[in-house]
Amino acid sequence: MKWSLYKNKEYLKPFLFSNGKSQLDIVKEVIDAAKEGNKIIFIHGFCGTGKSAVALNIAKELGRTSIVVPVKALQNQYFEDYTNKYHINKNNDEKLKISILFGRQNFECTFTDEMADNIFLPCTIDVNYKENEKRLFEYVKKNPFVSAEDFDDYKKVRRMSVAPACLSWSPVLPADFEVTMLDDAEPLMYEAVNGKYIYYKRGGNCPYYNQYQSYIDADVIIFNSMKYELENAIGRKPKTEVEIIDECDEFLDNLSNEKIINLNMLQSKLGFFSSKYKDNKIIPEIYELVSDMIKNSDKFIENEEIFLLKETKVKNLMTYFFNYTISHMIMNDEEDYLFNVYSNLESFKPYTEETYVVFSRNKRDEIIVKLIMVNLERKLKEFLDKNKTFVMMSGTIHSRKVLENIFGIKKYKIIEAEVKEIGKRNRIRLGKEKDFNHIYLKKEGSREEYLRALSDCINKAKKPVLIHVNAFKDLPSDYECSKYNLDIKSREKLINEQMDDKTGEMIQRFKNREIDILYSTKCNRGVDFPGDMCNSIVFTKFPYADRSSLFWRILSKTNKKDADVFYFDKARREAIQRSFRGVRSKDDKVDILSPDMRVLEFFG
Repeated sequence: MKWSLYKNKEYLKPFLFSNGKSQLDIVKEVIDAAKEGNKIIFIHGFCGTGKSAVALNIAKELGRTSIVVPVKALQNQYFEDYTNKYHINKNNDEKLKISILFGRQNFECTFTDEMADNIFLPCTIDVNYKENEKRLFEYVKKNPFVSAEDFDDYKKVRRMSVAPACLSWSPVLPADFEVTMLDDAEPLMYEAVNGKYIYYKRGGNCPYYNQYQSYIDADVIIFNSMKYELENAIGRKPKTEVEIIDECDEFLDNLSNEKIINLNMLQSKLGFFSSKYKDNKIIPEIYELVSDMIKNSDKFIENEEIFLLKETKVKNLMTYFFNYTISHMIMNDEEDYLFNVYSNLESFKPYTEETYVVFSRNKRDEIIVKLIMVNLERKLKEFLDKNKTFVMMSGTIHSRKVLENIFGIKKYKIIEAEVKEIGKRNRIRLGKEKDFNHIYLKKEGSREEYLRALSDCINKAKKPVLIHVNAFKDLPSDYECSKYNLDIKSREKLINEQMDDKTGEMIQRFKNREIDILYSTKCNRGVDFPGDMCNSIVFTKFPYADRSSLFWRILSKTNKKDADVFYFDKARREAIQRSFRGVRSKDDKVDILSPDMRVLEFFG
């Protein structure tokens, strides 16, 4: 076994860690552990481990691999590093083929000059919306596999009626799904976690659909965690020899499986489907069920009641959606809202006995059903059962108690990589710090006191400064900025900025020194600001999770003792990870500031 990492043609030797091990030693230990039959293998390594290179060398040895990253920034880092700077050679000296799956918003459409997430493209347009009628017929005319004369009513239009108008549209469908057109496609079959799937590869050069070629021939497929969960849930993810989870503690923390269904939107879609598929007797029944759920939801919303799924009509909704006729009708159109509902319900299918349901209203006064499953042990088991070996990498692994009592991980192996914390973090006290917990903040005048202390930290921090916003409510509102004459960013402005910034432009501007203050709720993981790129880090609060959230309320109710251990363990790991954003090597140093005394005490 040999190490492989090249920058252009230059061979890069494996790092040597403070414990005497090298990156190659870690790879060898993982391979041995996998051969011994260990299902879960942890790599514990702080900054300086070079986890991405270790992961790819493991892939080189074990075979086809899925790599899962929690945030887009880390996915972008893999893309930048291993498509431009570095490469790995397989044992036959061919380059390791690495593919990264990105969302539509990252690509330009080749059918029009719009971005690929535009909602009016042949592959995305709502085929069940009357206002789209004119566009739908335009696409029908461009579809080489149908005759426009057969469509005298837009209700006859299906996804297959319009999407082939774009020569690049190349869907991925279950092998048993009958496709009666796409004669120009090359059907490429692969083994997925739930059976066989076919990638219908057509002509054209759409970068979004072309990336699914990776399901056929890539050595390594890199998913973000949301895409990984979805592809596993619907059974479309290719079978691989090993799953490597980067920032694994974040991945495990987010296994709670919380989804929402907009009942009003669902009712609207079903109403149209009922008129479109007049011969189907089940759709009107589903429509009546959803209408009844909407009608009787007010009393549940008013009392903020939490129900077990099996006690509600959501269970009946699941039964309808998993009917073979209905599911096959929906499965061929992943852009439709009904597919979204189906995939959400599918993710709870094995857990109907322990899924909870809450009803609420959104800002548009629509009825929302929130489903949540807090048994993280069972959710993890779903991934474990569908896949072979898991390699979990992080500098902040959960405590043994949390791994065993929350996730049910009793048998596992931990391999130590670089475990010595690097760099220096300096606490800066300004004199206004207090324990701004939720009890203190109920006192009169405490909100103004907190905001002024936060403003003091931000204005006196050595620039460039990264501001970890634990929750939007930690920032002042526009009104508070005006009332207290504060010159820091309001929460409304940050919310709008982050909604508009889909590609991480603000992070890049901060890295390029175009701005010297970066407010963010998204820089907890996978974003590096080495050297003097970041001189100070401000924590708005100690990173405790919101205990009033549905997940923590239910977990505390069902498993109080273990929930408390998990809660404090998560906060500890988050604080360490957030400080790492500005400390990436032994020479790095960063100032830590916060109005919250608990932050300074933690780093003391």
